[in-house]
Amino acid sequence: MESLQAIASELIQVDGNIWGVCVVNNSGQIVYQTDNWDLSGDIGAIMGLTEGVGSIELVGIRYVVVENIPERVIGTNVTGKGHVIICPAAGKGKVVCYVKPDASPREAVLNAMNYSRKIGDYL
Repeated sequence: MESLQAIASELIQVDGNIWGVCVVNNSGQIVYQTDNWDLSGDIGAIMGLTEGVGSIELVGIRYVVVENIPERVIGTNVTGKGHVIICPAAGKGKVVCYVKPDASPREAVLNAMNYSRKIGDYL
């Protein structure tokens, strides 16, 4: 059986635009995150993200929400510090992906969504 770490590592290997991954369960606990991205201080923002929210701040960087639908939230930093994609993990939590600054989050969204479903199987 694959581990969350193995699935997250595979996502980063498969999609070179994704540089960081954090998995949060529905209780608001970080189940896994990559070493290069610490979202432990941002759980409230992640779990409190609802429709109509205009922005989210993670690790001190504000991302303007450009898409917020049940399947995903896409945010972009207008000063060029990257993007975030937040996807549900099969109703068991959320997967937050950091997308590198010079990539379009649209290039990574399908991989983020597919791997979020896989991750949900392990929560």
